[in-house]
Amino acid sequence: MPDQISIREYRAEDFDAVTILWRISREKSLPDFQRAKGLFFYQDRDYFQNHVVPDEDIYIAQVDGRVAGFMAMRGDFISL
Repeated sequence: MPDQISIREYRAEDFDAVTILWRISREKSLPDFQRAKGLFFYQDRDYFQNHVVPDEDIYIAQVDGRVAGFMAMRGDFISL
């Protein structure tokens, strides 16, 4: 059982952990979709950096001080 779960706003130092989590979650939950897209990880990182980070509000779920999940919102729409 985790000692402490917290929610906070995204910070630049979360970038690596969040983009890895984002990619792995898509590979596991939508493998055919991910394969069909045919994107390399560096392309996903570029998309996240250039489109998600500047355009959306991102919230981080931390467990014991480590990124365990995230949510990105545009207005009142949850996009990621």
